[in-house]
Amino acid sequence: MRSESDGKCYVDWFDVENAALILAKRLQAHNYQPKRILAVARGGLIPATMLSHILGIRQVFSIQLESYSGEAQEFQGQLSPSHWETFEFTQDLVNSVDTLIVDDLFDTGKTHEFLRENYPEAVTCCLFYKEHEHGQHSQRIVSFPGSPLPNQWIVFPWERLG
Repeated sequence: MRSESDGKCYVDWFDVENAALILAKRLQAHNYQPKRILAVARGGLIPATMLSHILGIRQVFSIQLESYSGEAQEFQGQLSPSHWETFEFTQDLVNSVDTLIVDDLFDTGKTHEFLRENYPEAVTCCLFYKEHEHGQHSQRIVSFPGSPLPNQWIVFPWERLG
């Protein structure tokens, strides 16, 4: 990870893999064994896939939430299955301790506040959180906050391809 003169923090694949391993060990240390993973698209898709491989979880789904405008918005589309079986979206499936909701970053907290309000029984995690006043807040909202990052604009390796 490196901070550049442009004021951005560039996270590399080593940082991402290391954070995923640390987060998985933290989940295992708490004897938490989810049956399914729900990725918050787009940023949570890659961390969710990594955790699914580390933890041996084959059921991975995604949900589209965006809070860039400062407000968590309604779903943009349905919960989408990652396999060919028919899957019926139910509130009970997501709002369950057997579901681990994965996101890439806790920044302002709007997305995770939305998740906590709508799915209070689900277990949530994020790969990283920003070190600022919201960082302390993340530990109250996110079940398993990840590794800290500086309070800068974060650029992940998968975002550099566009």
